[in-house]
Amino acid sequence: MMRGGKIRGAARWRGGLVGSFRDASGAAAMEFAIWLLVLAYPLLNVVDIGLYVYKSMQVSNAAQMALQSIFQSCGQVVAAPPLKTNCSTFSTAETNGLNTTSLTAETITDTSECVSGIVKSGTQTACPSTAGDYVSVTVSYTFTPAFGLASITNILGNTIVRTHWMRMV
Repeated sequence: MMRGGKIRGAARWRGGLVGSFRDASGAAAMEFAIWLLVLAYPLLNVVDIGLYVYKSMQVSNAAQMALQSIFQSCGQVVAAPPLKTNCSTFSTAETNGLNTTSLTAETITDTSECVSGIVKSGTQTACPSTAGDYVSVTVSYTFTPAFGLASITNILGNTIVRTHWMRMV
């Protein structure tokens, strides 16, 4: 708007380009924006690492729940090991135990059984050394970072795998 032939705010620009660099209005807002960007990256990574640890605990819980369900279904009913072949409800109990957890995309990748230190089934190469019938369940889950490529959880790997053993008889 013109008043008496002059444009408002023109007094600020009298110093030319040098005068505009001396103008400090909005400097705090710019500093805040820069620091916000600097602090947002670590904050997002803390959130992603927290999600990774939570999902890791859930995968571990899924393996334990599958074992507990197998124990309740087969562990005390069938006295003759190996349970995997002698218990008709083995795979059903395993699946039901896995489905009681909050994760939906986890899968059982291996179920091994050892009788008195000897592998009877599965891909495990080592067994507990004490006598008894042991069953192990290996559960895997594919983790997707919440913030994609900006997350340092990509270093940890996308597949979370947990194996748990339980003595059945």
